[in-house]
Amino acid sequence: MGILARVREMAKVTPLQLTSLALLVIVGAAILVLPTTISRHLAQSAWMVAVLFVVGVLPVAWVAASLLRRFPGRSFVGMARTALGRLPGSILGLAFSLWWVLVLAVTGRVLAEFVTIALLDRTPQAVLLGVFGLSVAVVLWRGPVPLARLAEVATPLIFAIMFIWFGAGLREGDVRYLLPIGAEGLPRILRATLTPVAFGSSIAAVLLMGRYIQTTRRVGPALYLAVVLVGTIGVMAESLSTLVLGFLRPTQTFPYFKTARLVGLAGFLERVDSAFALGILLGIFITCGVLLFAVADGVAESLSVRRAYRPALGLGVVAFVVLTQVLFPTFAGLVAVLDSWLVLLVALAVQAGLPLVVLAVARLRGKDGRAGVPRTGPRPRRRYRPRARQS
Repeated sequence: MGILARVREMAKVTPLQLTSLALLVIVGAAILVLPTTISRHLAQSAWMVAVLFVVGVLPVAWVAASLLRRFPGRSFVGMARTALGRLPGSILGLAFSLWWVLVLAVTGRVLAEFVTIALLDRTPQAVLLGVFGLSVAVVLWRGPVPLARLAEVATPLIFAIMFIWFGAGLREGDVRYLLPIGAEGLPRILRATLTPVAFGSSIAAVLLMGRYIQTTRRVGPALYLAVVLVGTIGVMAESLSTLVLGFLRPTQTFPYFKTARLVGLAGFLERVDSAFALGILLGIFITCGVLLFAVADGVAESLSVRRAYRPALGLGVVAFVVLTQVLFPTFAGLVAVLDSWLVLLVALAVQAGLPLVVLAVARLRGKDGRAGVPRTGPRPRRRYRPRARQS
């Protein structure tokens, strides 16, 4: 491999970075809003939702990994064009790209509410969202690789904070709050799992980074590992918040953060909520980065105007600020929307259903990323060449 080829490979997202991006695009906002939606249905059995989450999201990760392997070096727009044709694929790709504007608005409301309650209660939310969105756009100005490198560093840091929080909090909890296991019944547990699974299907946003992924051979393990790690965080966080807060958990806006405020490490460090808040903000930053890039790059490619990437990036920031306050003016309203059957089914249909349609059509039509090489149909017959006679 030449020097130029090595430089090009270094300017792409590695499998480890892909794991970090896929993990944080789910955890970033979910770690604040999902405990509230789960608490509407469960208390003792909340930790079981994290286990079922893994079962429900792994198929979505499999669809995403299958598409990335089948169409190496292409984003979702290119995949859709190859499978469906240029015009239908462009329309589908544009719809898939614009969808993430709504997910951005959800993330923005969670961010604004958390910062208002925990940190800057007097700062206007429009200013907060504007500064945050512009910072994300600066990181994405030349592409997603700087964001991927930040995610690679942030992931072990966030995990370390979570493990410290969990270990320190165990002594504050009462295991009786978790008993009996499955007390609320299977129907309520499954109902509470629907919102986390819909949130987890946002892992499909990494499909719009397909052109920047270094190798497609290990995308499957990378995405599966991300889902398992999210489930691990969920089991720890859900069980600890129930252990510490008990039956008061449903009354808290942010149960995890409230738990962090009640957990102490030592006399010189009475609370761990400062580190917890830092980890949350870092995770939300990367979540917004993945979603904003999906919008900007997806729109630019769908319109076949590569120069539109940076203008679309700016418009994405504006949409992030405006739609957050227009669509979701309150956190309570956001929770009600996220717990709605209709909204959750639409989210699953877009985030999991559209990639599945592209994959199914590509397999039926024998389309893949290798130009001129059909995946299905009879193999070309070898021409018979007689051997030369030996004297």
